[in-house]
Amino acid sequence: PVFPPMIIKKYKGTSSVIRVIILIDENGTVSDVNIPAQTPSDIKSVLSKTLKKWKYKPGKKDNVKVKVWYPVDINISF
Repeated sequence: PVFPPMIIKKYKGTSSVIRVIILIDENGTVSDVNIPAQTPSDIKSVLSKTLKKWKYKPGKKDNVKVKVWYPVDINISF
């Protein structure tokens, strides 16, 4: 994700791995993002907006497209 300069300055010198769980719908679009509560709200906002732009291959079960909760690890360094 691309963070605004204000956030980069605020968290400069820190790094972390955030485990995010995303809901991928039948079209491969990210429709929901679940970010852990201990993540700062300004970082959550940027991550959520970024992840909702991503596309994935839709999940299938018995050749029928289904919604899938998918864990994603995001490495962040400021």
